[in-house]
Amino acid sequence: MIFETLHTLQDLLKRRNMSDAKSLQPSNQIVKQESIDEIKVRVKGKMKNYKQATHPNAVWRRADEELVRDPSHDDKSLGVDNPVFQAMTMDEFNLGVLINLGMNDVYKTFSVELSNQFQKEYNCNTESKKATAHLAAQSYCRVLDAQRRINNYLAMGSITDMGVRFIDALSREMDRAQRHYLSAIQTLSMLVQVPFNITVKTKQTNIGQNIYAQQKEEYEPK
Repeated sequence: MIFETLHTLQDLLKRRNMSDAKSLQPSNQIVKQESIDEIKVRVKGKMKNYKQATHPNAVWRRADEELVRDPSHDDKSLGVDNPVFQAMTMDEFNLGVLINLGMNDVYKTFSVELSNQFQKEYNCNTESKKATAHLAAQSYCRVLDAQRRINNYLAMGSITDMGVRFIDALSREMDRAQRHYLSAIQTLSMLVQVPFNITVKTKQTNIGQNIYAQQKEEYEPK
C-alpha cells in the first residue's frame, strides 16, 4: 500500500514537472505591439471620466451651485479659488476682474471702462482684438500710475540718492508702458482698416526698337 502511494506521488511530480517545463518553453505566437495612436485612443477613452477642477465646464457647474447656496456674493468677498470668481474670469473682456488684480484702486473702474470703449471704437468682434484693447487700457493705466507715483514723491520736497533711483525706475516703467500702449493702439488701427486691392494695367512697349524704326524710316532714301 505504501509503495503504491509512493509511485502515485512520483507520477504526480513527474507530470507537474513536465507541465512546468512546457510553460517555460518559448511560444511561437507573435505578440503584436500596440502603436502610439492605439495607446492614445485607449488613454483618451479612460480620461473621459477624469474631471479637471479648472476646466471651464466644471467651473460653470461649481459656480452655479455656489450661487444657489449663497447668492449674496460680491467682488470683495471672492477669492481667486472661488468658483464664482473663476467663472467671472471667463468673461474678462467685459468684467475686467483680472485686469484689476494688479491695478491700483484709483484706476480699477477706469481701466474696465476704457477697455470697453476701445472695443467699441475699434469694433473688436474677436477675442484677439478684445485682448489687444484690454492690453491698451492696462498699459495706459500703467502710464498714469507711474506718473502719479513720481508726482507724489516729488511733492515730499526732499530727494535722496535712493529717491533718484526710485524716480529713474518709475520713468523707465512709464516709457515701457507708453510703448506698449502705442503699439496696442497701432495694432488695433491696423486691424480695423478695410483691405483694398489695386490693379495696375500696363502696356508693354519696347522703346529702343521704336526709336530705331523711326530713325531708319527718316534716313532711308525714298
